[in-house]
Amino acid sequence: MQVKFIVIILACMFCSSCSLPLKDKAVPEEVKNTFHQKFPQATKVKWTRRGLNAFQAKIWAGDKISKAVFNKDGKFMEAETSIDASALPQPVIEYINTNYKNARISEATKITRSDGSIFYETELNNKDIYLTPDGKPASPEIYQ
Repeated sequence: MQVKFIVIILACMFCSSCSLPLKDKAVPEEVKNTFHQKFPQATKVKWTRRGLNAFQAKIWAGDKISKAVFNKDGKFMEAETSIDASALPQPVIEYINTNYKNARISEATKITRSDGSIFYETELNNKDIYLTPDGKPASPEIYQ
């Protein structure tokens, strides 16, 4: 029983620490260097952990807010940018209209992975749907 309790406490501590903001000095230099090369236009950034081996930057550049994920060695993994639903590619909109009649898009995000692949995350009636630019279902898996 005592072991279960310790495991639960450690799990809670781990989960809560992943979403806490990090001070700039807690982010490895390799991560910050890659970030500045990839996002030189960023005017403000807040760092958090993303799992055990990655760091997420919430980026403000003008009136745009994005997120970027880097592994602990500084390798860029993916970027997420909020977009207007009207900016979704036509095949994505057609897929949604065909398969989710009367659904309302409450959020839309463009996700660009390190290999250059792009997909879109849309929130429809509190459900996340992932689609490729040509309107095909995509895996929601992200880099860990």
